[in-house]
Amino acid sequence: MTNPYRAPVETHSTGDETDAAAAEFLVTARQLRFAESKFLLYRCGGRLTLASFVMIALSLLVAVDLSSLPLPTAAAVGPTPFPLVLRELAVMGLATVVYLSLILSVRKTVRAELASHGIVDGAGLSVVVKDRVLGWSGPQGVFSVPLNQSRPIRTRKGMIVVVDRDLFLFIPKEAAFAGGRYQDFARALVA
Repeated sequence: MTNPYRAPVETHSTGDETDAAAAEFLVTARQLRFAESKFLLYRCGGRLTLASFVMIALSLLVAVDLSSLPLPTAAAVGPTPFPLVLRELAVMGLATVVYLSLILSVRKTVRAELASHGIVDGAGLSVVVKDRVLGWSGPQGVFSVPLNQSRPIRTRKGMIVVVDRDLFLFIPKEAAFAGGRYQDFARALVA
């Protein structure tokens, strides 16, 4: 039995061992929602940007009353029967439908991939970076991917590592890091 009041004995490595950055944590629903939203922005960013520009242009067109413009077709159109507030609300509703339709299928695919790799609410994950390989183990088994095939994204709550097109890992800053702190683990991922 070890004495809990005694200071731990420090072991010095000989230099022959390869140091591995490791983290263990429980996945929470809050972490999954945060990471999923950031990942969807990363994955669908181009489409969402294009849709935003289209919605801005449509909003500007709806805001202009055609009958007030000095065009020959403006007199034929006549005044708009709907007030500006209703027209803008219709554009906002259309924008919501367009944005959701752009990310809905991607979100379903991502959630299925996460579930097939055991990254679900309440799952305990162990992530290790060793010899330029990122490995993680959880309830569904052990998985690994070379670091040069992954893309780390730093966020304010931790690090998202894009492992595959529709798969990511989220390593929170509050995880238990073996052999160092979060910054050391993040450096090992980026290096």
